[in-house]
Amino acid sequence: MSQEMPQGKREEFEAVVHAINSRDFDTLAVLLHPEVEFHSTLVGLEGEVYVGINGLRKWARDVDETWEGLQLEVVDYRDVGSEEAVAVVDNHGRARTSGVPLVARRGAVLTWRDGKPWRNVAYADPADAFEAVGLRE
Repeated sequence: MSQEMPQGKREEFEAVVHAINSRDFDTLAVLLHPEVEFHSTLVGLEGEVYVGINGLRKWARDVDETWEGLQLEVVDYRDVGSEEAVAVVDNHGRARTSGVPLVARRGAVLTWRDGKPWRNVAYADPADAFEAVGLRE
């Protein structure tokens, strides 16, 4: 992990995405709230929530079983008040079984608790994430 902590919420979220891309769970444990929740659109049963660092480890295993080389890239980010934001994230990878490339743009509503990222609710359509917080894309 870098010696410098991220300065703003966008930078903090980008550091989280970087740690997810490299599967750096030690860094994620420092950056994220201990009770972090991730509601994914890529894997898991509908309604399944990945909780805590062990939940993120399970999410990564689930993703890696289906997608080869999954990488996330933040392409838009907007603060919504002091404890919430919306992010648009591109997902790139390749299906393990078929080799079909994954190029998908997703939206996420991000919530902070105790000064750390706590909840990430992903949406298959970024417009739905903006709508969830009363904004337009």
